[in-house]
Amino acid sequence: MSASKLVETARALGCDFNSLFAGIEIGDVTLAFPDHSTAALKLAANFDRIASSEQRAAIALLVAGLATQEE
Repeated sequence: MSASKLVETARALGCDFNSLFAGIEIGDVTLAFPDHSTAALKLAANFDRIASSEQRAAIALLVAGLATQEE
């Protein structure tokens, strides 16, 4: 992942750059995440802030439905 993507990720998550690496030591195994757009990261960062489980479920269904539609 490029440095600019890491900065974008930190911004989308609402944290500073150094917080992305808090608690990770050199040599620790890390997971590889697929490349996601800034919009997708913002959606994910805000999704868990929705208090209603019913609303989260409805949004998840909406996004899944839109993703499978042909343009």
